[in-house]
Amino acid sequence: MDFGNTFPPGTYTKPAPKTQTQSRYLLTSDRVKAVVKGKMQEYLESFFKPDGENRELLGFINTRWFNYNIDRSFDPKTDPTQRKLQIARYFNELRAIIPAIIIMDGGVTPIHQSMGMIADSSIQAMNWFGYYPIVRKVPISILLAARDIESIDDMCDLLAIILNEFRIEAGGTYMSGILDEGQHWAMMLPNDAISFGSVSDTEIPGDPIEKIFYSETTFEVFFEGVLTIRRKLPELKYGGMLVETPGSVLSTVLPVIVLPSTININQQYNLLIQNFQDRYRIIVSDPNVASLTYNMKLTPRKHGQFTISIFDPASNSVITTSTITVV
Repeated sequence: MDFGNTFPPGTYTKPAPKTQTQSRYLLTSDRVKAVVKGKMQEYLESFFKPDGENRELLGFINTRWFNYNIDRSFDPKTDPTQRKLQIARYFNELRAIIPAIIIMDGGVTPIHQSMGMIADSSIQAMNWFGYYPIVRKVPISILLAARDIESIDDMCDLLAIILNEFRIEAGGTYMSGILDEGQHWAMMLPNDAISFGSVSDTEIPGDPIEKIFYSETTFEVFFEGVLTIRRKLPELKYGGMLVETPGSVLSTVLPVIVLPSTININQQYNLLIQNFQDRYRIIVSDPNVASLTYNMKLTPRKHGQFTISIFDPASNSVITTSTITVV
């Protein structure tokens, strides 16, 4: 392995969404990897930032880690006790600052859910929304690098505790997006223990004495998101009903049966009744000649005549009739 002025090959280019909406919601492989690595970086930084929510936990391990600074604008000349620590997701952001923690991905593996069925749906403003569960397995590698063997040993021990013993206390087992910002996703670290491999070293080109020491761990993160699709609902053409309200003009309007007076025995028809009220009942005089289903599909059965009647229970009378001939 030859680090040179950077780290091992496999440079990942950050996806460039074309719109703000795409950058927030798109569940492509690039987006999933970016979200997982970004959240992992945020979790690790919460231990090293001076105002990080998990900063105080470092004091229970080794107080010397308080001297590491992850602010890239920090100048060590202002405080000789401080050392820069690089935490990065992308190699092109690294600039060979060591010690460093590099988060790398190993692709995305889809996990099939529910035979492709939706998990939920809703209707809003004449639009149907379907919600598909999206589950992915993302192999993550965390590479640690330092200039000396003592630092790399300390980093391995520290990261092992952060990713294992402190995981529940620090909220690393289950991480989720911000729902108020439309981030409907969650990711989970594996239940198994996460351990680092043996420490290796590599020479720095042009420097026969100094070396870079490194160690790596690989584990799988489970990512779950929601893919939302929208389909515009078709306009209601058949089987519709209007609910009458007191004093409305509908109380004086009779229903109208919209169907040809002659229909073909080999064809099914959609029955439309204009001005239909919720209380009305539809009566087909002879079901042997034609039958009507609940979704207003009229099916001729044999040649002959039948009558469609609209019965109003409020007046206990038939208010509209239409005679149909099957040919």
